[in-house]
Parts: sequence; structure tokens; C-alpha cells
Amino acid sequence: MNDGGSGLLAVLGEAAAAVQGALGRLEDWGPAGTRPGQYRSDLVADEADVAVLDRAGLDTLSQESGLHHPDAVECAHSAILAERRSAERFLTRRDRR
Repeated sequence: MNDGGSGLLAVLGEAAAAVQGALGRLEDWGPAGTRPGQYRSDLVADEADVAVLDRAGLDTLSQESGLHHPDAVECAHSAILAERRSAERFLTRRDRR
């Protein structure tokens, strides 16, 4: 996703929309019964998010489901760092105005 971050932003937007849709259909937000502090909403959001990131070829380190595709960690990590630097540059320029 070496495209200046726009591809990553699109994927993250798609992931957010998938999570929003999945949570919108969820009727029982109660405890999942899997471990203390984990709720059904956590698992549903995780499943939707990981599916989108996986399709995009990105790795995911999830509190709910662990590490997915550890061989892709470097690529995803690089993309996230590049996006962070891009956002920091934008915010710095905006603050100068």
C-alpha cells in the first residue's frame, strides 16, 4: 500500500463501516462467556474488522483473537507508521495556519 496512505485510509474506512454494520445487527451485547471482560460486541467487531484487514493483505494484532498472518507484520507495521507520519505532517501544517 505504498500510495501515500490513501489505500490504507480506504481500508480502515471499510473496516470501520464493517464494524458499524456488524454491531448494528447485534442484539445481545452481553458477556461472551469466553473470558472475564469480553463481550459479544468485542467478538463481533473483531470478526468484521479482521475480515476486512485480511482481505487487504494486512496483518492484525487483536486483543480479542490474537495475531493473524505474522509474516505480514512488517508490511502492516510499515503502512501504519507511514500513515502516522503523514497524519503528523498534516496536523503540523494545519497548526501553522
